[in-house]
Amino acid sequence: MKKEVNKIKKILIVLVCLLLSGCWTTPPPPEPNETVYRAFLVGVEDCYIDEMDLPVAGYNVERLREIFSACKFTNSEIKFSSIDILRGSDSTKEAILEGILFNFEKANKDDISYFYFMGHGEVRDGQPILCPTDYTGCICSAITLEELETTFDMIHGTKILFLESCHSGNFIEKDFNNKVVEVFSQSDLAFNKDNYQVITSSSGSQYSWYQGVMSFFTMGLYQGCKDLKADTNKDKIVDFSELYEYIVNWIEQHNTHNQDAQMYPDGSIFPIVEF
Repeated sequence: MKKEVNKIKKILIVLVCLLLSGCWTTPPPPEPNETVYRAFLVGVEDCYIDEMDLPVAGYNVERLREIFSACKFTNSEIKFSSIDILRGSDSTKEAILEGILFNFEKANKDDISYFYFMGHGEVRDGQPILCPTDYTGCICSAITLEELETTFDMIHGTKILFLESCHSGNFIEKDFNNKVVEVFSQSDLAFNKDNYQVITSSSGSQYSWYQGVMSFFTMGLYQGCKDLKADTNKDKIVDFSELYEYIVNWIEQHNTHNQDAQMYPDGSIFPIVEF
């Protein structure tokens, strides 16, 4: 019995020593994951159909790269981990869809992925489409809403989309082009759902316009972000609604054509740029 008591005492002494030495202290909680920002910017300058060439698209993506390269988010001054550009004859359907996965597939639920597209947009066979450089006029060579949505739904985290094309509002069901009403009434297609922040250059029934080296939509986007001009509440952040309002006002002041930018979700204050 005495031996058992001595054994227990020895065990207790060892445990006390371990505790005092800190060997059994509770480890500190892991550091929270830092948000990772990524961007993929597409400008379809050249088209298989010659009369659809859009040289302004390349200039646009370079201006947005300039803006995003300068961003520093939160007090940690987080910069974009990657800003990838796809333009000219390289901006094929396959390259665009694969580029989305390549650039954003590592995103987790806390990460933020920015996608900009400028190119022609149409409605074919009742489906909203984006036209890559190898678009031939056949819907099979276009990027349909369903294809774009399926690709982005595989990406985790928040997706921020800037879509600049004619009829782009159809991608968030804003002011339908008449040809897509029946299609949408039978499906759940569109980017107006959780984890998406989307601004389109025009409504579903409108064209998008440009003049000179830059389009009206992207000029508003660029000017609103540059030097935080759209930061109306002076918190040194341009949020989603502030940027949208700036773009709308810019288009109204400079474009004589009917072009109404659209947004989803309405009233969002999600931070878009911060310097």
